[in-house]
Amino acid sequence: MRALALLVCLALAACQSDFVTSPAPVQWLEWPQEVVAGQAFAVRVVVPPVCAQHATLTDEPQLSDTAITFAPTWRYEQNPDIVCAAANVSVARAPADLVNGYSTTVSLPGLPQPTSGHYDLITIRPNPADGPLATHVGDLVVRADSADTSRTGAAGFVAATRNAGCTRIGQPGVGYVIENPVDTATFWAGFVSGYLYRPDTLVCGAARVFHLVRTS
Repeated sequence: MRALALLVCLALAACQSDFVTSPAPVQWLEWPQEVVAGQAFAVRVVVPPVCAQHATLTDEPQLSDTAITFAPTWRYEQNPDIVCAAANVSVARAPADLVNGYSTTVSLPGLPQPTSGHYDLITIRPNPADGPLATHVGDLVVRADSADTSRTGAAGFVAATRNAGCTRIGQPGVGYVIENPVDTATFWAGFVSGYLYRPDTLVCGAARVFHLVRTS
């Protein structure tokens, strides 16, 4: 029996040794700008995909009295024989688009109303030179009794293009029209933060648009 147990343990160790973990930096985040204290809510998280077999994404936000921190990681089977190309992918990999990224929804429990009335939303990105880099992407307001659900907070790293007087940001899964672009260049890229909402009239043919609050 001991010999069998030892063989099982060795087999498991051999299997698990082929699995590795790596940071999955947040590319894009969408969250309700306001929630009611104690009510659960969901956040959309988009990360770069991983070219690997048997990949799983772990994203358990860390909650504190003042902030919600996102630092997702990929766990996947390491296989040097797998080669992925964005233009032509024919191997097993994570359920994602290698060009656009991998989108998932994270459920969070109801939160108490903080003294400040809001929580900071923080993402952690790997930075080999100086250690992990924390980015404040926006705020989540917690109300005591009712919340305005007309706006969805949104932030992340995007590429923007301008054509026929309309600026659109491309981010994993969905593209949005910016109703108030500050840059009229044909193409630009960077970090943006703001909110999604439905204006009274269409903007460049879009019923739901992105209102830019800050960029860097």
